[in-house]
Amino acid sequence: MAENENNSKFINYSTYLNNIEEYLNKHAKILLTQLSMSSDYYDNSNMHNKIKKPNFVLIEGQRDLEFFNNKKFKQKYKSNNYYISLEKVTAFLKEKNDFNENFKPNNKKLIIKIVQSSLLIKFFNNYKLFGIVDRDFEEEYPNNVRNVLSNNTHDLETLILSTDDKIFKNSQINNLTNKIYVTALYMAYQLGCVKFHIWNSSKFLSYNVFGKLENYFENENLNIEEYINSLIKNNKNISSLKHTKILHSMRIAGILNQQNHFNITLDSLKLNIPEKIWFMVNGHDFSNILNFLLKTKNKFNVEKFLVENYNVEKFSKSVLYEKMLRFNLI
Repeated sequence: MAENENNSKFINYSTYLNNIEEYLNKHAKILLTQLSMSSDYYDNSNMHNKIKKPNFVLIEGQRDLEFFNNKKFKQKYKSNNYYISLEKVTAFLKEKNDFNENFKPNNKKLIIKIVQSSLLIKFFNNYKLFGIVDRDFEEEYPNNVRNVLSNNTHDLETLILSTDDKIFKNSQINNLTNKIYVTALYMAYQLGCVKFHIWNSSKFLSYNVFGKLENYFENENLNIEEYINSLIKNNKNISSLKHTKILHSMRIAGILNQQNHFNITLDSLKLNIPEKIWFMVNGHDFSNILNFLLKTKNKFNVEKFLVENYNVEKFSKSVLYEKMLRFNLI
């Protein structure tokens, strides 16, 4: 096949998002068949016996699927939901050569676009469709997208940590003390604060961490200037963002004092973990930092541990629980 022919098979992602209705219409039958063949989502025998129609709930990834399909969770919070991981859908699209193999679609944006699409009545055969997404640094959902829900914390990991404060107690994880846990949380909070103000200030600069954590931290304290300068140096896009702009923004927001030290300290966090930090902390950052502090030979899968060891009774303390209740999803 000629190179131009091959390249023409790949859909530009922004074009795909803008033309999602047309795209779904083109692939509706085959995509819906792909999903309906999966026992993870459907139990046809029960589906037809239930008077109430099921809800389809789109979620971002495999870990979310494990969380909501946990047996204890399903027993505690009765529902008529069929959870669909967008990882399955994007894997299907990649298989059909609609995405370049090096391209990673944003599942959250896909969910929002799909739920907003007027084609859904036809596409999902008149069943109700919802999306559950990470809040990240955005406003809580639902906002202008009614059927998309989020917790008030940053992501799934912070939902778990903020509602189940005993999850690491008696965990049998070598060297994991409360001091290490709080230190990891504090380091992730600092990173999150800087990332939020980069996200809020620049269209161009990616805030992914480059290199090792020890390059940016002096003990548990983040060197903001070093971190931002490293991001600018390693970022592919051109950005005029300076660390001084971020420092100023963080001082105005009350995150830093006039000496550019964080107003929340590690010692204060040991005494009390304020609610507001759960918006800033990224669960993946926390997981990476915890592994860094534990210095384990084999990387500890923190996210998997959190999902598998979560006390599902605590979910009722979350904002997402209240929203799911309001939308009759549990």
